[in-house]
Amino acid sequence: MRPRLSWLLATGIVLGLAVLVNFPGAGQTRAPEFSQGGAAQKSGPARLLPALVSTVPSCYTWDFLNNTGQDATGLVIHLKGITSLTDVYTGVLNPFGDPDPSSGYNPTTDVYSLVFSNGTVPDSGMAEIGICTSKASLRLDTVQPAFYWVVSGAPATPDPLFAGLDFTWISADHLQVNLYNEQSTPLTAFSLSVLTPGDSLSLDDLNDSVTSTLQLASDQISDPLLLAGGASATFDIFFSQANVQVGYGAPVVLEAFLSTQDDTGNSIHLIAQTSQPFAQVLLPLIKK
Repeated sequence: MRPRLSWLLATGIVLGLAVLVNFPGAGQTRAPEFSQGGAAQKSGPARLLPALVSTVPSCYTWDFLNNTGQDATGLVIHLKGITSLTDVYTGVLNPFGDPDPSSGYNPTTDVYSLVFSNGTVPDSGMAEIGICTSKASLRLDTVQPAFYWVVSGAPATPDPLFAGLDFTWISADHLQVNLYNEQSTPLTAFSLSVLTPGDSLSLDDLNDSVTSTLQLASDQISDPLLLAGGASATFDIFFSQANVQVGYGAPVVLEAFLSTQDDTGNSIHLIAQTSQPFAQVLLPLIKK
């Protein structure tokens, strides 16, 4: 009977490991969220199992120009499909600081709104906004305007530029990235750089002064790429071809520069950080 019991035990181990790998939510605790009122709801540290979907929050920063001809005293952003935030950038490049209490998620529209009003961006000045979220996507709401300046309590035009981004890990060394122009103004994309920082960067470090020091894995745009209003472009990034090893949990930074066709000074600089989610599962050696 011993061979029979050994076979059953080995089968149970393999099935148990398969359940853990294929159900990434098992054993997870909920990370801190920003509530409807914008205040962080604190909880204990998350203990997450290796899975095929990254359990590390994706972080994004983007800077853009106030091209309204007036000093802007507010900013509103409606982001589609993001239900909660784990962090919001409030550093020196964000003149508004914390978002207003009216910021939060609307489950009816599936939109997370960020409202800023406690600061000023002068005419022709730059501002930077940044967030971290479990969503591997940064997209504007389809209802326009979804990203706009506020002057004297009212929306002001033209809207600040915005570039959407999402990414999907196809395999351990294959990352697929979509870059979107979600506004009507045509944009020219000058670069989409893939950087490997080694260690994860904080939200405050997702800026040009830090990313300029990182190792370049590849640049996906060799010639300026025109993105008409509403257009997108897909990039397949193979780290093995770039002779870069990206192991489980390793951070990857994507950096894009875009501007309007007639004014390269009217630009957007987008930086995103994700992590490789494929865990290596080692099964025990079973002897008959």
